[in-house]
Amino acid sequence: MFETLRVRPAEGTEALYQVVVSVGADRDPEQAIRHLVARNHGELKQLRHETQGRDARLHLYLGRTRIDDVVTALEGAGFEVGAVVATMQPR
Repeated sequence: MFETLRVRPAEGTEALYQVVVSVGADRDPEQAIRHLVARNHGELKQLRHETQGRDARLHLYLGRTRIDDVVTALEGAGFEVGAVVATMQPR
């Protein structure tokens, strides 16, 4: 099991999470993902599509989010979460 490290952002910055979600090429999950993020008190800043042949990925950029709740909701809805990256960005 892993432990979540909580770090206070530096002055003038905010946390930004990038979540990579794998989806089938024939599936259009954008509305479902927007709904899941909003229902779990997330802030979706950007959503970017990436398609390579039959594989499709969505890159979600989330701010001010309870990231564990959002990832759990995505996985519970059948999405495969491939990566979660936490960074800081200027406000």
